[in-house]
Amino acid sequence: MYKINLYNIPNQEFEIEFDNLRYKIKLRTIQENFTIADIYINNELVKSSVRCCPNVPLIPYKYLRGNGGNFFFQCLDENYPNYTLFNKTQNLIYISNAELGA
Repeated sequence: MYKINLYNIPNQEFEIEFDNLRYKIKLRTIQENFTIADIYINNELVKSSVRCCPNVPLIPYKYLRGNGGNFFFQCLDENYPNYTLFNKTQNLIYISNAELGA
């Protein structure tokens, strides 16, 4: 598992490489309460406008992630991910394909 540092701003995007795959994730805040994500793998959009929920994988289907891993928001407070709580009680976590299979 790998913790990804996020900013406490409502809209952000970043690129990161894991398991020889390049991920780009765009996070957007809607209605002041909800976070949604667009996920790209090697510059190909695999899922758009995924609603971020606590402890739920962002890439919902194994076939979409290929040989890669997945991301989820670890929310210690059980609230929905909200940028004001990023890196406080809420963290974005990457879990590798090997870890998912274990």
